[in-house]
This record gives sequence, C-alpha cells and structure tokens, in this order.
Amino acid sequence: MKNRKLNITIKLPDNDMAQYELEKTLEGIIGKDNITDLRVLPNTDHLKDNEHFKALYKAEKKAKDLKYEYINLNRKN
Repeated sequence: MKNRKLNITIKLPDNDMAQYELEKTLEGIIGKDNITDLRVLPNTDHLKDNEHFKALYKAEKKAKDLKYEYINLNRKN
C-alpha cells in the first residue's frame, strides 16, 4: 500500500498532560508505528526581533521552498 506523509504543527497549552493526551489520542487513531517524527518546538518569541535569528529563519524558509519545489518538479506518480 502507498503511504502519504502529513506534517502538522499544533499549538497546545504549555503542560505535559495536554501533550501526553494528544500523543495517546494520535497513537490510538493511527497507531504508534505510524508516528515517525514527533518534535516539541521551542518557543522562539523572544528571538523575533533578533537580526541573526531573522536571517537564519529567512534562509531556512528559502531552503525549504527550494526543496519542495525540487520535489514537486521530480515527483513520481
């Protein structure tokens, strides 16, 4: 069977129980073996005005855009 990958970002209350409940719910719906990558992203709000961080963020976004453009142009059906 062909698989599809889905990447989502979800905002949760900042507590371990909310995260635990979400993870257990997802495991129950799609199975633990189908969750291949789960990351807790750090809060970067305090860096939003930092010029170095802005440059890194912009470079990362450009690299991601180029990567997905390349993937879409070379997609196998």
